[in-house]
Amino acid sequence: MDRLLDLARESGLEVNDDSDLGDILGRLSAGTMIPARAVSAMNEILGYIFRYDRELALSIERAGGDQVVNQSPVAERDEIGG
Repeated sequence: MDRLLDLARESGLEVNDDSDLGDILGRLSAGTMIPARAVSAMNEILGYIFRYDRELALSIERAGGDQVVNQSPVAERDEIGG
């Protein structure tokens, strides 16, 4: 697994530590086929979550770091993709 992560990083891929997703995938038997549509949907969902987390952290930092942000930074957008 470490080698796979190293290769991903060397290739310039963003690697996120997600123990819940790792647990779910770890329950699958080796060779289990995951439908491409499921992988695509998961990529979209996780991408949205990671972008939201980054933007929320930036908003909190701009607000002084200790203030609660009342508005989601992505709420003003017309679509999830940005």
